[in-house]
Amino acid sequence: MVAEIHVLKMPKDRQAAAIAVRAEAIQPDIAAAVEAERERVLTLVTIAEQAARIGVDVDLAAIISHGAVPDEVREVVIDMASSERDQNYG
Repeated sequence: MVAEIHVLKMPKDRQAAAIAVRAEAIQPDIAAAVEAERERVLTLVTIAEQAARIGVDVDLAAIISHGAVPDEVREVVIDMASSERDQNYG
């Protein structure tokens, strides 16, 4: 969805007030997005720690920076651990 932008000519003080109102209006959305990202990263850190305990190395920085979803990372770690186990015992 593309938003149309209309530029209104107004005095600087009114422009600053309008910006402040918009910033305040989106603050809950920003806070929710930050909290969701915090939770995602914390979950990924936990998965990486668990993976290390079972002998699976993961590049945590790459996983985080690429926006990986914890469930997908967890599945990959399980597949890697299973594959390694099959090679060692199969």
